Amino acid sequence: MRVTSTQEFVDREEELKALNEAWLRRPGLVIIYGRRRIGKTRLLMEWLRSLGREVKVTYYQAVPARHEVNLRGLAKAIEDSLGLTGLSKASFEELDTLLGVSLRRDVDAVIAIDEFTYWARGAPRVVGELQRFVDHVLPTTKALIVVTGSLVGVMHREVLGGGAPLYGRSLARIRLRELKPKHVLELREGMGLEEAFLTYVMFGGIPHYHVVTSWCGSVEELLWEAFFSPRAVLRDEPHFILREEFRDPATYYGILQAIARGADTPLKNS
Repeated sequence: MRVTSTQEFVDREEELKALNEAWLRRPGLVIIYGRRRIGKTRLLMEWLRSLGREVKVTYYQAVPARHEVNLRGLAKAIEDSLGLTGLSKASFEELDTLLGVSLRRDVDAVIAIDEFTYWARGAPRVVGELQRFVDHVLPTTKALIVVTGSLVGVMHREVLGGGAPLYGRSLARIRLRELKPKHVLELREGMGLEEAFLTYVMFGGIPHYHVVTSWCGSVEELLWEAFFSPRAVLRDEPHFILREEFRDPATYYGILQAIARGADTPLKNS
């Protein structure tokens, strides 16, 4: 797999360094997590692109679907990248079985499962299956397994927290945080300093928000194109975030609406 990108990539030197160090210390597991739109996939793609052609790279983006759907999808991705003809036609019931038959002991390989928390939320058993592979098979290979997750609550509960199956089993845990103002300015080269700063106040250091509105030449144009025009790219973003993190977001919608209307004390039951 070869990875390319045309968008500007800024900062993330420390995270790339951590990934490179984990690669040198392989075999092992790397966990990358952070809120939605923070740049996990872009970081992963940039790092995969930097690996030499002798490294066998598998990238699979998990989907919120049944266990067997993601197993088939990952099997097809591994088949394409490792040249294992017929792998996707085999029937696998567990992730550790699929990974165990896929990785040769003498091959430098990376298997990256993006948005692993979508898979884990729909099929929590997959975390235990990955743990079995990490404990018993991965140490006999020359591979690095990388998983990312946007559902921070699921990540802490099922993957990172004490008592979770993968707790303490990773070479590196990388929490991706917002870009600093100086790096946001690099994404806003077409704006003046004052207006670029105002966009930072508006969007913080979330890279995606700045990238999808980077062509806007003024704050007024940005507000219109991001939130109010018929094609506004970020109008539904708060709803997506709440629906992803919470099974019943109604309470949180109510709190946010109250704050927007000027409330500054806890809501009281009527």
